[in-house]
Amino acid sequence: QSVGTGGGPKLSLLQFSANTTGAPLIFGKSRGTVSAAGAVVSADIIGFIRFAGDDGSTNGAISIVGADILSTVDAAVSTNIVPARLGFRTMNAAGTFAERMRLHSSGGLSLGNTTDPGATNLSVTGTTRTACVAIASLPAAGSAGRWTCVNDQLTGCPVLSGTFTNGGSVVCGAFDNGTAWTHE
Repeated sequence: QSVGTGGGPKLSLLQFSANTTGAPLIFGKSRGTVSAAGAVVSADIIGFIRFAGDDGSTNGAISIVGADILSTVDAAVSTNIVPARLGFRTMNAAGTFAERMRLHSSGGLSLGNTTDPGATNLSVTGTTRTACVAIASLPAAGSAGRWTCVNDQLTGCPVLSGTFTNGGSVVCGAFDNGTAWTHE
């Protein structure tokens, strides 16, 4: 524990070397002992970073958790493989402390929910807002995962907004699925 006033306590990890290695901060978890290995299991918390503040109700108690980042075992563990997720939790103005974002071991990202959307996918619960600039014509398809806005370039394209401030009357989203541009 490091306690300070004024400028506050600091933690520095410094590496001086002529290579690409940086200074690691490692959080570890085992169900064993120092001398006997014990594999972690699904749902074990591997480590976390906690951000706490003083609410003024108890002297010297900086114990109200406002946010944290948790690393949790996400699935069955096997030799040299520990699937883990990162959960980002915050407290809102009403005092509700909840997970708001999760990066799954699959590579999927969930916002406002904890459902794993699978590798390189996004799952969002709630209203989303995407800023984009409509393009006059689509480039060749073939780079899966690209998304853009177009001025009525795709038949049956659902309208994302009624009018576009920089021209065009119909603006819709286009997604490159790796072989063609689609609106689905």
